[in-house]
Amino acid sequence: MALRFRSRSKRKNTIALIAALLAAAVLSGLFALDYKLNTSKHDHHDFVMGTVVSLKLTGQGGPATAEKIVKQMRNLEYKQLSWRVADTYIAKANAKAGLASFEPDEETLRYLEDSLKICRASKGALDISIGKITALWDFDSDEKVLPDKGEIEALLPFVDYKNIDLSDGQIFVGQNQALDMGAVGKGIACDEARALLRVSSVKSAIVSVGGSVLLYNTEARVGIRNPDGGPNDYLGILKLKNCNISTSGNYEKAFEFEGEKYHHILDPKTGYPVDNDLAGVTVICKDGLTADALSTACFVLGYKDSLPLLEEYEARAVFVFKDKSVRTSGLLEKDFSLTDSAYQLV
Repeated sequence: MALRFRSRSKRKNTIALIAALLAAAVLSGLFALDYKLNTSKHDHHDFVMGTVVSLKLTGQGGPATAEKIVKQMRNLEYKQLSWRVADTYIAKANAKAGLASFEPDEETLRYLEDSLKICRASKGALDISIGKITALWDFDSDEKVLPDKGEIEALLPFVDYKNIDLSDGQIFVGQNQALDMGAVGKGIACDEARALLRVSSVKSAIVSVGGSVLLYNTEARVGIRNPDGGPNDYLGILKLKNCNISTSGNYEKAFEFEGEKYHHILDPKTGYPVDNDLAGVTVICKDGLTADALSTACFVLGYKDSLPLLEEYEARAVFVFKDKSVRTSGLLEKDFSLTDSAYQLV
């Protein structure tokens, strides 16, 4: 029998921006002049996909572009990706699990194909077929749930991305399975934002969707959250340009019960929150879906086993350990600086 109780923990953002755009305009007098005469800045904040969305846009048409981006993010949540909303493509595919296939739109099919590639590359550290067990834990609910061990054990044999079939433009979900796109959804939202920015008059942007950030035509300093601190406490800063960043941490969507801490990053092999020496992983790469998926997969895999996967996707990462040590990969150390003396770069 599952134990239910109300949690007092608040939803916390994983990545926060330390500074706005660095002055790219000073690279040439002409660009600086154009910036002064013809550009404007627009900030927009919203709540989509269960998290805070922040848009910082520089250039013409900022308000209209922000509106389009948020509208597309809501479309992702309420038409395509959420397993909680009955009319989404993912929910409809889940409803036919083990019985029949379902035909989604081309975009949703592409998201699934890209996600399954990372499931395979990570050898199941990321597994989007874990939805039935995700629903048992229901970390997004105000009423936290400690699932019955027997229920988890009964569903665990069915957690296997290999049973998801995308042949002929159809989704077939295996028996006792359910798709969960939570590990890639916010990254996809950043990718959709980039697509809209490319056809807009906006010159540069910072898009933050919870723990996923897009730097579009700009350079910025991005802070990595201190796992032991508050929402505005950082252990270090990354100086990055034109990329996607995503963090997974054991402090996001977490609760305590009878002295035990439970967080939302589930190990597909056990059905329980990942229990290793990591407190957080931040991944930097060229697109949002990959950054989001890899941050989850790397958290599950641990530092050593993550390195080949990161290399395969030309991604870099910062690993924060529970003992307050920090490691970087892919020559990222030159772009990273510690700001909290309690942590040590090793």
